[in-house]
Amino acid sequence: MKAQVDLRAVRKPRAWVVAPEGLPTLSRSARHLAKSSASRIAKPQVIECLGRLKLVMSFERVCKLMMGDLLVELVDGHGLRAIDIARETGYRPADLSEMLKTARMFPARERAADVGYNPFLLATRMLAKFPELKLSPQRVLGEILDRRFSQHRDVTRHFSQLARQSGSRADRLLPDLRKQGDFRNRAHHARFQDLLPLFPERSISALHIDPPYLYKRGTYRFHSARSLVCDSSDPDAAIQIVIDLLHHWQPKIVANGVVLLWQPWGLLSAEIVEAINKYRWELWGPIRWK
Repeated sequence: MKAQVDLRAVRKPRAWVVAPEGLPTLSRSARHLAKSSASRIAKPQVIECLGRLKLVMSFERVCKLMMGDLLVELVDGHGLRAIDIARETGYRPADLSEMLKTARMFPARERAADVGYNPFLLATRMLAKFPELKLSPQRVLGEILDRRFSQHRDVTRHFSQLARQSGSRADRLLPDLRKQGDFRNRAHHARFQDLLPLFPERSISALHIDPPYLYKRGTYRFHSARSLVCDSSDPDAAIQIVIDLLHHWQPKIVANGVVLLWQPWGLLSAEIVEAINKYRWELWGPIRWK
């Protein structure tokens, strides 16, 4: 795929809304869609059905926290492994491991009674993903609760921005990278986010980048390939990496410059296509490599 800056396109910046207060920032069509959804939700039959669903979901969240506490007792107290418990219960080892990590990170004595399982899970993931921020578990949980995040992608986007603002990782790497001299016309084995401060604006003609591939199930013939979702990260993180690239590197590209972006053969994910439009790139490709 080759993406080229389209200086002719002038688009209204899109707003990302996760709470009702942000609805006025949406475009007319998005506001209309939101109002249509709100009118459907306001129907008495829907309110009743949603109420029952929320009640069942609240039971599920409490049960998951209780399951996590029991897993801590079985693993830390009795020496069992997640795979042992998986064989006995029929649960996936990965699901059990996530519940175990969450319960360890937020013991029962430190949990607020009105917080469900999902915010604790998201906070546990962010603590593992962004250790350079050096935030306490309660601080990470507070960031998620204050902004009413419920989706992994929203949380990852927020903490990615915090990591970029802190610059802690980039500050550690810059002294060594600067010894290389000119950073253009060479390959860099590094996170592209860490290289961003090294390049002045409008200094890159072609940026060739190979982020994690995002696979779609059923695309490949062999079982080992079909079982993959992403080659080195989870799907949401892989998409977010590409979105960050399209957003933050655009000022570094000269007019009519290109980004050569490696992705699996086939249609791009809807989120990546949306980012291409949002940040005013022109999509060329796909380009077949032989």
